[in-house]
Amino acid sequence: VLLVTIDTLRADFVHSYGFSQEITPNLDALAARGVLFETAIAASTATAPAHASIMSSRYVREHSVGSNNGATRLAGVTTLAQSFRRAGYDTAAFVSNVVLKSRTGLDQGFDVYDSSAGDIELEDPDGGIRRTAPLAREWISGLPAGEPFFAFVHAFDVHGPYMPEPNEQRFH
Repeated sequence: VLLVTIDTLRADFVHSYGFSQEITPNLDALAARGVLFETAIAASTATAPAHASIMSSRYVREHSVGSNNGATRLAGVTTLAQSFRRAGYDTAAFVSNVVLKSRTGLDQGFDVYDSSAGDIELEDPDGGIRRTAPLAREWISGLPAGEPFFAFVHAFDVHGPYMPEPNEQRFH
């Protein structure tokens, strides 16, 4: 099971959700091979409580992260990763947002919780998903063949200033 979340990415700018331009080929390929949730509504507009809801299956008002964006710690609930681990899955998370660091409690149940990319500036071309995706790929490819796994990959890059390539005309 691979769970990918992308901060601030709007579905109406993703081709597999109907955007006319094919600007998200990797997401589109992943959607074609996996499950595409056509109606997914975030429990919060803030990253930490929204992800605490994803990981705990609880509304924001029902978990300890509340409406604080990473200032409090998820506690007292069983997480998705804990459930997968109990079922015999290897678990890992690779996140690139400082508000999702392990201090938030979202690391509960993960064998590996790498939030080191959250220390990298958004403008760093080697940061964010360029760092988390290879780490996730390496971890997954290092598992024994057929081993069940749950991997959570979070990208924060869309938050940063988008600077198109000099010759790119689609977004000027």
